[in-house]
Amino acid sequence: MSVTRTTSMVLAALAAVILAWPVAGSAADAPATANIAPNGGAEKGESGKLPEGWGRYENTSAEVGATDKEFYTGKRCAFMRITGFGDDGVACTGLAVGKTGGYSAPEGISVKPNTTYHFSFYIAGDGFKRKISVNPWGFNEDGKGRDRSIKGISVLPALEWKRYTGSFKTGAKTRKAVLMFFVYSREHRDVKQGAVFYIDDVYLGEAEPPAPAKGSVRIKTPKLAAEVKGEGYSPLKPGTVRIWDTNRKYKHFYVNFVAWKDRAGWSQVPYGKTDHKFRGETVMENDHMFLFLHSGRQSGPILYAKLGKANPNAKRYGHEHSVHNALYRVWWEDGGKVHHYDGRPRMNRIEKNTASEAVIVNVAGDKVNAGRYRIPAGKHWLEITPVKGKKADETGYHGEARVMLVPNYKDGNDYVMDSAEDRYKTYGRSGSPDQPVHPTRRIDTARAAKDKPHWGSYPMTPPGSKMLIDLQMTGGQFMWTMTYPSWKVAKPYLNWAPGGRLDKWPPWRKGSLKRRGDAGVWSAPYGCLGNQKIVVGVINSPGCWHPEIVGTPLKAGKVDGKVVKVGEKYTCKWKASYAGKWRMTARFRDDKAPGKARYYSKQVTMEKGGEFVFTCPVAGKLEYIILYLYDRTAKTPVKVGTPMDVYRETIKTKQKGKTKQKGKESS
Repeated sequence: MSVTRTTSMVLAALAAVILAWPVAGSAADAPATANIAPNGGAEKGESGKLPEGWGRYENTSAEVGATDKEFYTGKRCAFMRITGFGDDGVACTGLAVGKTGGYSAPEGISVKPNTTYHFSFYIAGDGFKRKISVNPWGFNEDGKGRDRSIKGISVLPALEWKRYTGSFKTGAKTRKAVLMFFVYSREHRDVKQGAVFYIDDVYLGEAEPPAPAKGSVRIKTPKLAAEVKGEGYSPLKPGTVRIWDTNRKYKHFYVNFVAWKDRAGWSQVPYGKTDHKFRGETVMENDHMFLFLHSGRQSGPILYAKLGKANPNAKRYGHEHSVHNALYRVWWEDGGKVHHYDGRPRMNRIEKNTASEAVIVNVAGDKVNAGRYRIPAGKHWLEITPVKGKKADETGYHGEARVMLVPNYKDGNDYVMDSAEDRYKTYGRSGSPDQPVHPTRRIDTARAAKDKPHWGSYPMTPPGSKMLIDLQMTGGQFMWTMTYPSWKVAKPYLNWAPGGRLDKWPPWRKGSLKRRGDAGVWSAPYGCLGNQKIVVGVINSPGCWHPEIVGTPLKAGKVDGKVVKVGEKYTCKWKASYAGKWRMTARFRDDKAPGKARYYSKQVTMEKGGEFVFTCPVAGKLEYIILYLYDRTAKTPVKVGTPMDVYRETIKTKQKGKTKQKGKESS
């Protein structure tokens, strides 16, 4: 046989083998003996980060990654360390072989339907009293539609490395899969804070697992590190600010400041220390507020007002710091038409830590959305600024309220937005100078057509306004405020939402709200950061504002109220709780146009205990009067804050004996 002919036959045979060889990555054609577990030994990838081809399920916090400190064979293995628990005290998290975020797996391991697969792995760990689940999670071709019928096994990580094997059968629609090491355990009873397990030499395939390999016997960790507990919370020294490490993580975000119950284990970050590595959550505190820079999956940092015994929810939640304000942080795409909310804040970096001022930069899990939070000692406000090189286009807060207002807007009157009574007013849609339409936020016309004109509307505050006052009733009567240097930059607007708890907020419950089941609330005001700051005020002095219902309750199909004449004087039953400059804003319903209402305001200087007397400028039905402390006088107690204190301290600066506002709007 000639050399040429022999060579041709060899090439032909080789070509036949190549044509018969399965396509890379195709489960349907993969050899039955192949290990389809990606990077089963966790050798590929950066130390401290998820191994290549792996994923996780994240409900409560945990540290995951690859380490060279422990391994069964090779030089590395994967690990998961429990760092947080939910408000129910349960750790709920998982580490997966195969790419997944826990809810879907479009890049998971490709598998065949109706096929039996075998798996094996080595595991070791410490701190677990309850077994963890090792479950194959199956998904459809698009990585969605998890098949919950596929069963796995349960294992208990111990100090010695141990090999486990198992098998499962895929469903008729299963095309993707991951092998999930899932923890669902209660703190102390089932698992300790800091408990850790290590995974190595994972096999997944149609053939039986390979023979056991010889490797390490025991992990080097002799015992679980002791749970870190700090010196515990102590009362704040008046006129100071401080930073706390809670020494444990928490699930999601909380309306009732769940970390407070564990304050006996908190540690104060020593003054001057800025390189602190937080073991738990971060809390900033001054005389009037706590700022909870949590690591939960939802929302942004949470602001809690210190209300003391004035908080009616104190008994319900077991403490007085239950009134929350979620500080949303938003970045845009497509010129502001697409809004991304921060979510999953992860890292906190201290920039300043003194008794007079604390500054922390908070970076979300995407490492894109970041904000700087500054709290001075003794002040009724915190300042939020953007971080250079990061995205944070807007900041807002979730302070549900019936009434928000812009003080002293035009002709001495306040610009009032009442979500219940002005429900049929086309906020944000008329395009009038006093009701501008937000330039990028759209209106949900479909919902608006269903007799919900506010739904999906985003009214802006009127041009040139310097602040927005949020009249709160959820934890007693106090005020949030939002202040900004420039209205043109901030473009402040409100979000209206149906529902809310208005019918439970006295004294509104005995007013006109009775006639409408879907009054709605102003759920969140927002302001654009641009290159400027947004200041959130916490006016937490008891009795800093009061609503007085004047008209009798309104019933369906009937408008009833106290009819007054021009020049008639109305003396309020409520008296001034502090000396200071107060504003009285009254709502009148026009006799000739019952569907319309107007607001009139008056500013008065009051002594403590003084009577509020309002002279009616028009005839009509006087429905209610809002009384609120706006500015101080020499007799106002130093500890009592006012909206104008916040404005003067943050927006105005003194230059050569004169007061000058930053920005172009008038003060």
